Amino acid sequence: NDKMQGRFVVPLLREIWERLEGYTVLGEIANIYKGVEYKLSLEKKRDEIIQPNPFPGSKPGVVTVTKGFMQFIAEDTVYISVDRQYRRFETSTAWDLPWEKPKVIVPASRTSRGPWRYAAVIDRNGLIASRRFYGIWPKPNTFCVNILASLLNSPIAAAFIYAHSFQKDIPKRVYAQIPIPEISFDAGQIIDYLVNHYLTVLRKDDVEAKKTLLQIDAEILKLYKLPPRLERQLLDLFWGHERPVPFEFKGYIPPEINAWIPLHIYLSEQFNNATPDKIMEQIPIIRDNEFINYLKILGTEE
Repeated sequence: NDKMQGRFVVPLLREIWERLEGYTVLGEIANIYKGVEYKLSLEKKRDEIIQPNPFPGSKPGVVTVTKGFMQFIAEDTVYISVDRQYRRFETSTAWDLPWEKPKVIVPASRTSRGPWRYAAVIDRNGLIASRRFYGIWPKPNTFCVNILASLLNSPIAAAFIYAHSFQKDIPKRVYAQIPIPEISFDAGQIIDYLVNHYLTVLRKDDVEAKKTLLQIDAEILKLYKLPPRLERQLLDLFWGHERPVPFEFKGYIPPEINAWIPLHIYLSEQFNNATPDKIMEQIPIIRDNEFINYLKILGTEE
């Protein structure tokens, strides 16, 4: 069960969390609020207040986690009534949140039993989220939503949620405690560019999208400054687990590569050109018969 999984996972990653103690946490740089809720008596009118197309008095929103709710994007949006008569009184303040402002949306319950328990979606279209989600707004003078979503979709944040939430629901306090690194202006510019590129190529070029997503993760991981041994321990947690993205993504560095290689180095051109096959490609072919015969003679001498 989940508690047994949690007892196994937390010791496994405890050294990482101890190293990240003292880091800023998400709750310090962002406001996290649960979404809106209708009156409980409106179940029979659900088809009237939630529809696939726009209708009078409606706004776009997300109500449940679907297959289209993935890292960075939400494809299965609907239209929900914002009529005051339908709002649940106890949660009416949620309707007054700045839904029209750029934000990140995450689920309030896990979507998987594996380490990818949630997806963080970027929203710039004024989506209203139901109480099955949290809206996360960056505080002034912190990060743009591209960077915020990159942090939340990173293996660090995903592993933190996996190691600290053992029930079906993911409490707000757990999201709020996700460690956040310092991000320089230059690093932020790189991450922002990569996210925009990812969103551009998504659904058009799976190979380029996966490559870009890996680059985003690598840039985020560099900011945490984990020792290579701990970074590899973190990444190994995700091997074989499907990631909530619209293409195949089941891990980072294959288990057969047992060296402690930081992800940004593993992805680098220099590393990929250092494989035996690549090295052999770069060795010039010897065609001089006289020189070949000389090498043969050397090989037979004791």
